[in-house]
Amino acid sequence: MVSASLKELFTPAHNTEEEFGEAEESVIGLYFKYGNKSYCTSINDVKEIIDFPQVIPFPVATEKTLGVFNLRGNIIPVMDPEGHLIKIQELHRSKAGAVFARMKLRLIVFEIAPEMTVAFPAFEVGKCEVSPEEAESEVSFIRINGVPHEKFDIRSVMGGNIL
Repeated sequence: MVSASLKELFTPAHNTEEEFGEAEESVIGLYFKYGNKSYCTSINDVKEIIDFPQVIPFPVATEKTLGVFNLRGNIIPVMDPEGHLIKIQELHRSKAGAVFARMKLRLIVFEIAPEMTVAFPAFEVGKCEVSPEEAESEVSFIRINGVPHEKFDIRSVMGGNIL
C-alpha cells in the first residue's frame, strides 16, 4: 500500500494550465554573424546549413555575389552583399578556400522561390528561441542573451536584387 505522503509527491497540487493559461510556444530562430553584424532569422526560412564549400568565382566580377558552388547537382550562388569575402578572394586568389576554412565560415542556404536557392556566408551560427510577439513585431532587432541581432531577410539584405 502507498503511503499518503508518497501519494502527495506524485499528485499535482494544482493544474498549471489553469493557473498560468496555455503555454506559449516560442519561435525557433537561427542567429549568425556576417561581417560586423549579428543577424537572427526564423529556422523556417532556412533550407540547410553547410560547411563552406569550394566556391567557383565568376570570370567577371559581379556585385554582391562571391561565385557559385555545386550542392548535390544544383548550382547555388553565394551572396556577399558587403563584399567582405570578395575582397578576401581577390587577395588570396588560389588560397581563398583555405582562408575561408580557417575563418570557420558556414553557408546558410535559403530557398527564396521555387527552384531558386541562394547561400549566405555566416559564422558563429547557433539556434535560439524567440517569443512569437518579438518575432512578428515591427522592431528590426531581437535580443538574444542581451545582444541585439538584426532581423534577417535575404530579400531585404540583398536590396531586392538577388543576382
